[in-house]
Amino acid sequence: MLLGVLPNLFGMDIPAEHMVAIERYTRELTDKIEQVALAALADRKPSQLAWGVGNVGFGTNRRSFR
Repeated sequence: MLLGVLPNLFGMDIPAEHMVAIERYTRELTDKIEQVALAALADRKPSQLAWGVGNVGFGTNRRSFR
């Protein structure tokens, strides 16, 4: 559970004693996500991106054909 995200997740009000843990977890998670994002930005390296288009006759999702 994150603070301010889907507060009705459990279909009832969240007890006040749980809110302390939810607030702490939300703060710790957002701090760690920020740290990871900043570390990734600091460690960027040149790269290449490519894509292609093709057709195959195997491994097809049978529900896509109607």
